[in-house]
Amino acid sequence: MISVKLFPVVSLLFVLTISTGLFADEAADHQALRDLKTLYESAIADDKIDLLAPHLHEQFSGVMVTGDIVNSFDDLKSYWARMKELMGDGAEYTFSLEPDDSTIFGDLALSKGTTTDTLTTGGGKTYKFTSAWTALSQRVDGAWKLRRIQGSMNPVENDFVAAGIKWASIVAGGIAGLVGLVLGFLLRVLTSRKS
Repeated sequence: MISVKLFPVVSLLFVLTISTGLFADEAADHQALRDLKTLYESAIADDKIDLLAPHLHEQFSGVMVTGDIVNSFDDLKSYWARMKELMGDGAEYTFSLEPDDSTIFGDLALSKGTTTDTLTTGGGKTYKFTSAWTALSQRVDGAWKLRRIQGSMNPVENDFVAAGIKWASIVAGGIAGLVGLVLGFLLRVLTSRKS
């Protein structure tokens, strides 16, 4: 029988022993999630989206940074093909996922963070932007799988909007200049007739 004086010491050792195992499991889970992040980055960087297929949950879905909804690996693959087409031939896209600490709840993991992205289109225009992302992963048969992803970008202050505003200003300025020239010409014609 354990004496009353030893009970707190034995209890503490028991808790520490169990806790060490739990922390080791959680450390392994965090490493597995970091490996999934690295795989995602590589799949995009190397244009090998198929690498993601075995790491997506069977009920995978997401909202992409553009607001497009994907509900399967095939949707994700089609989305990436559309984005590459928009970027143009010869485009270069680089990004890095910068995760915060993930929160693990048993077989679910909530990860979040930001991305730093650079896109140089096939036409040579460069856009730099950041986005926020969230991912829900689920452990299935001992492996973490992406179940839900969401990306968002500031819809007002970003390089794409700034480029659109710049282009609209140039077009509006050109139209205003042309209208001014036409009105000036008409005014000159009308005033020269009266003289």
